[in-house]
Amino acid sequence: MINKLIEAFAWVIGGLFALTMVPCLVGATVRAVGIAGLLIIFGILCVVAYLRTQSRPPLAARRKNGSGAERTPLAPRGDD
Repeated sequence: MINKLIEAFAWVIGGLFALTMVPCLVGATVRAVGIAGLLIIFGILCVVAYLRTQSRPPLAARRKNGSGAERTPLAPRGDD
């Protein structure tokens, strides 16, 4: 119980530390690349992500190639 609490507390502290670093990283990136370059990179990433999601086969088609039909287990036949 105490170990889980300490682990959760460590995750919270790590998350807060990461969130405090985000503005510093964004500021350094904007200064290095510039606003226009950052917008171009963001636009390219959006197009790549869109094309990647569109190129995937539908989820139903991937499931058909699975292990076969689902079956409901039958109760054993016995004396009623």
